Amino acid sequence: MVRAARLGSIGIGVLAALMTLGGCGAPEGRAGAGSDAGRAHAVARPREAAHVGGDVVATLDGVPITIAEVEAAAREAGLEPALALRRLEEEQVLGALAARASLGEDAEARAAARRAAVRALLRERIEAPNTPEGISSADVEARRVEIQDRLQVPETRRATHLLVPLAPDADPAQLDAATRLANELRAAIVASADPSLRADELGGRRGAFDVRVEHLPPMSRPELDAPFADALFAATAPGVLPSVVRTRFGVHVVVLDEIVPASTIPRSEWEPAIRRQLANERRLAALDALASALRARTSVEIDERAASIALSAPLGDEGAAAERAR
Repeated sequence: MVRAARLGSIGIGVLAALMTLGGCGAPEGRAGAGSDAGRAHAVARPREAAHVGGDVVATLDGVPITIAEVEAAAREAGLEPALALRRLEEEQVLGALAARASLGEDAEARAAARRAAVRALLRERIEAPNTPEGISSADVEARRVEIQDRLQVPETRRATHLLVPLAPDADPAQLDAATRLANELRAAIVASADPSLRADELGGRRGAFDVRVEHLPPMSRPELDAPFADALFAATAPGVLPSVVRTRFGVHVVVLDEIVPASTIPRSEWEPAIRRQLANERRLAALDALASALRARTSVEIDERAASIALSAPLGDEGAAAERAR
């Protein structure tokens, strides 16, 4: 029988007061109740001869539950101290029952305990030492300098254009005909209250030319063909450009729809992103180092044929279909 001893109601009240005043989290090396590591610890915890008193709130078959453990469990699960204590007691009781029932020898139970241990190891060795908050200001600034060009958003312009297409090697007569048609289209657009909407109406077959209409998203100067970009970014306000534009694609009638000014990404956005990036990089490096250390003292054998099959097997629905077809 599991024998339990607990502090009385006065002890619980003192415990609640201590927890209200306490500012620290879970003690190092002890996982809170409700976590995988906490449950694994409850099952595997050694028996000790302990008595209620001091920082020991309760004992179960001589195994102590301390104020610090109840505080950690309450904070993690968001429980009142009395409920947190009850949960710890239940975990201890279940752990003792599982041990007596030899559940630790069950393959599924061993696998679950191993997964919990791995997760606890990763939290302790990989995640906890490499948090975004732990990145120094100097490291954040160094990364900012590296990527400062990406923190500047250049000016972009949104445009609509009518294109009278021409081959790059078009003869002077073709160029003249295309230019005349483009100027006619421009005159029709300028006279409209809504040039971009009017451009949609003017697209299509026009004599020897198949006129195309395109609405461009906001684009920076380097994203555009040089003659087109020069004409578009020379404009000081939205509207139909004063002349048609010749590019390697043909002759364009251009409407500047919107000017989106250049901007800088604020620190409130880029600093958290840099901290997360650096933390992830350090966690990956720490994980690689841990894996290398484990490999160095662990014998690993690989079945080359099985590895080849695993690496070449299709994934997802295709893999399932292929497996059913065998």
